[in-house]
Amino acid sequence: MSSDLALAGKYANALFAAAAEHHQEHAEEEGLKKVEEIFTSQPKLLDALGHPAIALTDKMRLVKPLLSNSSLLTSFIELLISRKRLFLLPEIRKAYAVLMDAKEGVEPVTVSSAYKLTEADRKRLEKSLPGWLGKKVRLQLEVEPHLIGGLRIRTREAECDQSIRGQLSQLQRYLSAQ
Repeated sequence: MSSDLALAGKYANALFAAAAEHHQEHAEEEGLKKVEEIFTSQPKLLDALGHPAIALTDKMRLVKPLLSNSSLLTSFIELLISRKRLFLLPEIRKAYAVLMDAKEGVEPVTVSSAYKLTEADRKRLEKSLPGWLGKKVRLQLEVEPHLIGGLRIRTREAECDQSIRGQLSQLQRYLSAQ
């Protein structure tokens, strides 16, 4: 599995570098998202593209109408199909998104709470988190009722758990160590 992640990272780096040469990083990212959505919603198509008895030209004839106008993305998908690596597409898209975030200085932040946060809470977080992290943020809100109350804030590299569940777990660890 970790070798698949490493391989997906290499494919993402190659696509990102090629897209950067043509200043098409955003367009290719959107194209990757759309292709992943298509393949996820049509498992029979994905099965056909992985079938060894179907010729590569026939597979590409199936796929080309679904792809964007990007010849780079079309060539990339053709490469994945020919090398039997299409199953890596979700991880390639995630790795590509990480590269885009790094280029733009954006940190994805997930804020979990026991209840849905209000729009005012969201705006406060969007205003305060960049100062705390020293970067622009892309905020994703999640509801996790098991947290009971408070917030858990996660970035790629750190987590700040100020939820009641987190505090209870910390207290339990402390008491069991006594």
